Amino acid sequence: VLRRGETEALTGTSDGQFSAGNGCAVGLIPSGHSGKNVRSIRQRWSSVNVVTFNVESLKGSRTQELIAAQELRKIDIAIWVGTRSNYNGDSNVGEYKLFHEAYGNGGTEWMTGLVISVHKRLIVKNSLIKKWTEIEGRILMFRIKNIAIDVTIITAYTPGDHLSRGLRGKFWDSLRKAVKDLPGRTTKIVGIDANGHVGRDGMGGIGANG
Repeated sequence: VLRRGETEALTGTSDGQFSAGNGCAVGLIPSGHSGKNVRSIRQRWSSVNVVTFNVESLKGSRTQELIAAQELRKIDIAIWVGTRSNYNGDSNVGEYKLFHEAYGNGGTEWMTGLVISVHKRLIVKNSLIKKWTEIEGRILMFRIKNIAIDVTIITAYTPGDHLSRGLRGKFWDSLRKAVKDLPGRTTKIVGIDANGHVGRDGMGGIGANG
């Protein structure tokens, strides 16, 4: 789990059956694709910097400011939460492809909304891309798969304590199920604004916090 403002290289493998040696689960190479192409794609994903931002709004020049910050810090994947935007499509800004999820309905859900921003160098030709929503404005899933890698990005915005216990429970149940239902071969990247519900315990490990 990556906290707001933190970056981390994608390392390790998610599947013992296929090991790319670079953090990505890999299957068989289809005929017609050279080993050179596969190595090139794996290299692009071998050290991926990921950051999460609580952006609070995308009004005015906010989107351009965020993209400029990503370019400056050499961020490959950025997860934006709290966009407060009603846009629900995809867009291109500079060297990044943005996948949007509009804010939810009712109450204070207009303060939600998500974006997954991916550098275009990671989206190679003939990649299969799937984007889907588990909870409007709060849980967005993005999967990219090609001859060399299979990666799923999970972004989530946790309901705060001011919201009902039932809503918070539904969120965590949905997030657990969404992750559990993913195939074991896909490498998972999770970026979440947990509103104080995920933290470090006294021993330095990840655990409950509030």
